[in-house]
Amino acid sequence: MPEIVAKYFFIFLSSFYIFTLLEKKKVTAKMLFYVVAVSALSSALAYQTRLYVPFATFSLVIVMVMLSGALLCRRKIPDAFPEAFVSVILSYITSFVAGFFAGSFFYIAFKNELISSVYANMLPASLLTGAFQIFLTLLIFKNKRLCNALIEYLPKLRRALGVFICVSLILASSFLNESVQNERIKTAAILFIVFFSVVLFLWIRERTSDVYHEKVYERNSAILSETLERDSERIRQLSRENSDLSKIIHRDNKIIPAMEMALEEILSCSSPEEQKARSQQLLPQIKAMSQERKGIISSHERSGKTLPKTGSASIDASLSYLCAKASERNVDLDVSVLTDIGAHFEKSVLETDLNTLLLDHGENALIAVSHCRTRKVLIVFSEDNDSLKMSVFDSGEPFDDKVKKKLGRLRVTTHKDEGGSGIGMMTTFEILKKYKASFTIDEQIDNGTYTKKVCVCFDGKGNIKI
Repeated sequence: MPEIVAKYFFIFLSSFYIFTLLEKKKVTAKMLFYVVAVSALSSALAYQTRLYVPFATFSLVIVMVMLSGALLCRRKIPDAFPEAFVSVILSYITSFVAGFFAGSFFYIAFKNELISSVYANMLPASLLTGAFQIFLTLLIFKNKRLCNALIEYLPKLRRALGVFICVSLILASSFLNESVQNERIKTAAILFIVFFSVVLFLWIRERTSDVYHEKVYERNSAILSETLERDSERIRQLSRENSDLSKIIHRDNKIIPAMEMALEEILSCSSPEEQKARSQQLLPQIKAMSQERKGIISSHERSGKTLPKTGSASIDASLSYLCAKASERNVDLDVSVLTDIGAHFEKSVLETDLNTLLLDHGENALIAVSHCRTRKVLIVFSEDNDSLKMSVFDSGEPFDDKVKKKLGRLRVTTHKDEGGSGIGMMTTFEILKKYKASFTIDEQIDNGTYTKKVCVCFDGKGNIKI
């Protein structure tokens, strides 16, 4: 029926418009032509779906908006779900409200059938409803506060995609029983199950990566907070030390001239016996002053290693975090910076990705040596033919052969008991693929201290050597 197709056409058109607003995309003539064409095709498909599989119509509308919107705005399909879901819900609401006004208009104008009958069975009413719907959509989304509020809320809906897929699978599965005799419905249900099963698999894979990145973000935030607190405490400590030393200087400015005068008096004595007697009186005072200053200065000396500066505040914070973890595990951690890391961020690698690699492989090395007699870890930043290179040496046990065979393909870890999940190495291979970086695991180091080396070089060659 043309009025039903027209209804879905305007629902799709309104949904795509809201989708582009939520994506903050400017509607161009080319985009408008694409939206109109897709809306026409999708409305015909929705009408056919409503005839044979009514339960799947709403899901189909969301899926079509999600797929087309992702292609239109160049987004990953799972990431486009929140915008698609909100767009379709709002589009249905505006369609209902517009239908009420259109039906009321026809009822008043022509004194014909009931509102619902006019709306359902007349093509002019459907076209007028669509016009009202577009007008309402344009009017509502002139309010920028509403758009911004919806955009802020969208990230919370990304987790709802899994619920939506599972509910759709359950609904589709309910039609695969003996009571349903229509083969078209069964075929459509099977196609929906296959499609949503693939989408569910992709979503789970995407969410696993998202959860890991969220944990990395939380870890980096915790590291920066910890570093800030440590620096604040250090500033307070230095202020106290400065106050103590200022008092010493103030006292010395008065005592030193007095000592000078006492020494001149001793030197002016006529006999050695008198000089000795006066010196013995002055010596205990000098020793007391010396011990007092020695104690104060000793208490202000810092113990531990001073980490080299890399030129990046976040990398420095991550190294401080690893140094603190090494201290907790009684591990000897050394850092060597042989290049200006900041100079490579624009041409080689993003700072956040290098931070992720540093923390993942640094923590892995600390875990690897925590049960060994020799607990040493060395992190080296260097250059290889103008390419940034990060090497992590440790004195731990070599990688298991089974683990090495699965690296980059499956989530595997040699330290499951210490909390290892294997996601870190999977993320490493994602970063390697992103930058075409080379990756090396060397367990034949001619060194009496370290047993293996993990190296990442951003040389654009993509060589993997394990």
